[in-house]
Amino acid sequence: MSSLISYIVKMADYYDYMQRMLAIRAFRRRRTFRERIDPIQQYDDIDFLERYRFTKNSVVKIFDIVKNDLTYMTARNNPVSPMVQVLAALRYYATGSFQLVTGDSGDA
Repeated sequence: MSSLISYIVKMADYYDYMQRMLAIRAFRRRRTFRERIDPIQQYDDIDFLERYRFTKNSVVKIFDIVKNDLTYMTARNNPVSPMVQVLAALRYYATGSFQLVTGDSGDA
């Protein structure tokens, strides 16, 4: 009899726990992802050179060298493309500031 009561108490606790988890899940916002810009297409040659200190052709050559090391095996969690990773690194090296990179890529 004692084990039956203990089982019922455990099940009631589990039921309460599940109700709380469902309530929390109901309030979660759905994740939204914005389209990432492609700086090679967005900027003309002069603006691109000012921002990255490399020509577009040079960046493509650098990308070809390192793309295999930067590629993700899956598309889970919306990974940053290898080209955007290269451009972010080059922009950081060109400016020495990550705030400029973040503001520029975030349309701030």
